[in-house]
Amino acid sequence: MRKILALATLCLLATVSGGSALSLAVAPAKLPPARTPSCPAPMYAGATELLAALPHASYACAEELAIALRPRAGPAEADALIVLAATGHDTRARRNALRVLGRLAESPRSSRARELVLRSHAATLRDLLERTLREEHDNFLLQDALWLLDSVFYPSQSAAPAMERVAAGHGLAPALRYRAAAARARLIYARPGPLAPDDRDFITGGLRSDDPGVRAAAAMAGDTARRRLRVFALATWHFRGYARTYYTYPVGATLVVAQGHMHAPGAGQPWWLPADQERRT
Repeated sequence: MRKILALATLCLLATVSGGSALSLAVAPAKLPPARTPSCPAPMYAGATELLAALPHASYACAEELAIALRPRAGPAEADALIVLAATGHDTRARRNALRVLGRLAESPRSSRARELVLRSHAATLRDLLERTLREEHDNFLLQDALWLLDSVFYPSQSAAPAMERVAAGHGLAPALRYRAAAARARLIYARPGPLAPDDRDFITGGLRSDDPGVRAAAAMAGDTARRRLRVFALATWHFRGYARTYYTYPVGATLVVAQGHMHAPGAGQPWWLPADQERRT
């Protein structure tokens, strides 16, 4: 399976690299060896040696390797990092690769390292990150995938279901579940217009979560949605032979009112409508 993923990733990289219309920033001149005091070797001669040290690096060492790779990375190094992130022999290797890719993406605008990640390899990396959220179970690996999707690739609306999957993961760390729910909530903030059905489902489902962090993130998203929808307060809605005036309701009721169609089973009127607020037209 790993070999199939590696082959598919390489094919995607070849397609992306071949279709780039603009050239990257100019590569820097030859640089002196990079100093890495937290790594097994105190310095590495070039990008090849830095990449070779990455799979087994500690967190501190991986950060130093990322800094050292910023001025040295080219298309071949970016390809190698994505392949390592997709098919590394263990979760540490894959996480270290994602960490370095994220640090490259944080490089100054118009820099070669930033362009490599956010322009030349953006589609391939985004697809890899979403697949990681859908399929992986390692807390640290998922944490870095969330970090990238919620920062350099924000807003990634297509990643919403995968974020919900992590937020609902009973065997995952509570901090990670909250992080996933908060990232999912931020996608609601980025989407203009009325509350979408999938956003409403996330809020109502999150409020019923067994995890207090997920419930908190859903409540904050609901409060934002309530404030966004307050424009509908004191407005008259006409449907099913009634004219109803709505005032200020709790977040759950406000969300349902905005959709204007949900009824309780067997009820003569919507469950969220107080009897004294209804009159016949």
